[in-house]
Amino acid sequence: MTTLTKGEAHNGLECLAPEVLLMIATQLPDLVSLDSLLRASPNTFRLFNNGNAVKITEAVLSAGFTHHHIRVIICVIVLIRSSNLPIHNLDDFRKQVTLEAMENRTPTPGSGFSPIHLSPTTTPAVLRSILASARRITCLTLDCLEYYLAQFRSLKPQHVIDRKFQLVGYQPWEVHPERRECPTQEVGPPSWTEEQRVFRAFWRIQVICDLKTAASHSLLRWPTGDIERLNSEEPIELF
Repeated sequence: MTTLTKGEAHNGLECLAPEVLLMIATQLPDLVSLDSLLRASPNTFRLFNNGNAVKITEAVLSAGFTHHHIRVIICVIVLIRSSNLPIHNLDDFRKQVTLEAMENRTPTPGSGFSPIHLSPTTTPAVLRSILASARRITCLTLDCLEYYLAQFRSLKPQHVIDRKFQLVGYQPWEVHPERRECPTQEVGPPSWTEEQRVFRAFWRIQVICDLKTAASHSLLRWPTGDIERLNSEEPIELF
């Protein structure tokens, strides 16, 4: 079997027809993979910028590897960065976006603002900024999971030996019944669901950061009082 050198592999990708490159780009599983391809292939980068950014990004978001809630958050952030957010005050944003589109349930149709498609007029620059955010958030997600799983693995759970023991009239730290260590087993790397939950948490923080950034650049057409409230509240208060 012949092994291509790095330069030969790069030249091979760059020699592909635009139609083939478009097919490859729209079959990628996630935004980080798309970001990597754009960084590695100048021709794909040009293809993305020349009228295909929305089509390619939509295809990647629809591939099934990105949870529905995260897709909604990304679409909201795209609108904020494009100065096209159709929400005109903080209370409406809290009700229609943070409480409806981002709750831990499937939003009721018509009850909130839950965009899942990008506007056809979205610029390549805005979508490239989304790819940069996705790469950063993916790194944060993996680091976060690694940290907390390490903390979890260090735990030594125990069972009370007396199965009839009841904690009546005492606080847990006031009694010390005889216990034995509970056997544990390694469950492997985080599941897709676990990754998506942490991923979603970081995207939720990102949407608030984008709101505050837009407000600081006078790109958010909200009442002055709402801008002041937005800047004074922590992300958790908006959720």
